[in-house]
Amino acid sequence: MRNRSLTTRMRKPILMGGASAFLFGLVGFVAFAPSAFASTTTVTVNEHSVVSGYPAALTPGDTAWYTEDTRTGGASAFTNAYGAPPGLGAGSLQLTTDSTTAAKAQLISDQFVGTPLSDVSALSYWTYAVAGNPATADVSFQLQVNLAGNLSGTSDFTTLVYEPYWNGANGAGVVTNPTQGTWQQWDMTTGVFWSSKTVDGLTAGAGGSPFYTIAQVLGLDPHAVVLGIGANVGTYNPNYTVATDGITFGTSAGTTVFNFEVAPPIATSKNQCKKGGWTLYTDSAGNPFKNQGDCVSYVATEGRNPADG
Repeated sequence: MRNRSLTTRMRKPILMGGASAFLFGLVGFVAFAPSAFASTTTVTVNEHSVVSGYPAALTPGDTAWYTEDTRTGGASAFTNAYGAPPGLGAGSLQLTTDSTTAAKAQLISDQFVGTPLSDVSALSYWTYAVAGNPATADVSFQLQVNLAGNLSGTSDFTTLVYEPYWNGANGAGVVTNPTQGTWQQWDMTTGVFWSSKTVDGLTAGAGGSPFYTIAQVLGLDPHAVVLGIGANVGTYNPNYTVATDGITFGTSAGTTVFNFEVAPPIATSKNQCKKGGWTLYTDSAGNPFKNQGDCVSYVATEGRNPADG
């Protein structure tokens, strides 16, 4: 069993929009049955989506991705080196660690903060373990929750960690080395997680047992709410080079698939805008151009006129 960092994530107060408030009633256990009418939206995430550190406040609908507890020796980057899973473009998100055991890399979204865990009907992701990595190396999934349904404070906070090597063909909770050099998809609605903390009926796993399914977590803590989701390589995992794509989060209201891609280059010359070239470039904020003139205007004004695509 490998040790993992059990550092508690310090959650910021949730930011409410306008005068409205997020209201939470009593949440009971519900089956994972997605609505037949729920829509699926694919969202592209690239370098322009990433913010260093933690969010100033947890805000429902926040589209940024945060580096949060990434530590020295750990890094995340967008790459085309491994292709992508079917239907997910050409790129992916790469996580790496150096040779030190203190290195850690992660990228976290708080977009779904406040969602009752019992409402989650779809939760999956794809991973790619590069050939030559340690045998169990892969991207772990971070499901950050407050087990009591609170959106501030840390007393009921834990991270539920899903690791592919505990969820392979040999059965849940039994080591199965990920297949290197190929994309694999993981359905977490039926997989097992370990908890980063001993809290509210859960016992910390520190990288291994005890394991919990989401249904078992809800059996112990029916009011649990989601705070954040994302990708991670934890401490005590040196020399990792792994990738992820297609992180999927869904409720009866709809499903979001995050497609990680390398951002298009920024236009720097008028010639780049000509002969359809404007479709291949963006402004410095990652915004696409509406047409050739829009692109030329951006370049000519040295960025003072942003893209209007």
